[in-house]
Amino acid sequence: MSLDPTLYRGQRLTFGAYVYQKVKGGAGTWCLFYNTGTIVTDSSAPASTEYQWLEYSFVVPTNATFLNVGIRFQGSVGDTYYVANPVLALTASPNPAIGEGQYVKPQEVLFPVVHISPWINVEFGYGTTATIADQYMNLFDLHADTGGKIARSVPRAEGCIEGVNYSEVIVVDGPRRLLGFSDSDSAPVKYGAFMPHIAAGVKSFGPAEIPLNDGRAFSLSAYPGDEWTNVSIDLDKFYLA
Repeated sequence: MSLDPTLYRGQRLTFGAYVYQKVKGGAGTWCLFYNTGTIVTDSSAPASTEYQWLEYSFVVPTNATFLNVGIRFQGSVGDTYYVANPVLALTASPNPAIGEGQYVKPQEVLFPVVHISPWINVEFGYGTTATIADQYMNLFDLHADTGGKIARSVPRAEGCIEGVNYSEVIVVDGPRRLLGFSDSDSAPVKYGAFMPHIAAGVKSFGPAEIPLNDGRAFSLSAYPGDEWTNVSIDLDKFYLA
């Protein structure tokens, strides 16, 4: 990894990474290094059958004109190394360490070229017995309904939703007609946005935010016996675990 040394002169940096050394032939090892004109290496990692975390701290010289950090592999033909979560951080004495397990992986988001529509012009009907907190729910399996296109490990999907409710709009305080999703029918619950009922017999539109648990989600309404028709959902954004 090459860096602009003028941004870090005189400052302490710590570089760390998880590495799994899977020796398929011969015997090898690995270590961390930095280079500000001269390559300086840390102690080599001991032999292990699992991922290991190593980190190395150093102060960038005030006159540095070159700065590299990285991992040096010292192996034989056939050796294999797997690298995960490399981290470079500004740190300070007397505690310059990043620390194993302190790395928070950014959540990856997938935008598929072809959108996924688990439901097109379907009916959502709800019972008259509340599940939790005056909410009426139905369980859906998006993994199964999409033929496995949505993996069970996906924690959240987003897109657009539309539907028609032919009942009168409720304008007084109390339960409202709406359409939303949650990942569970018991606490703790994660909710997505709710699509409100705009007008009787007129199509409503809104964002589809579907929290998922093992590929499943609960659709919900806050009104007993509520019915939505011509419900369609187009999903174009998926958060990856």
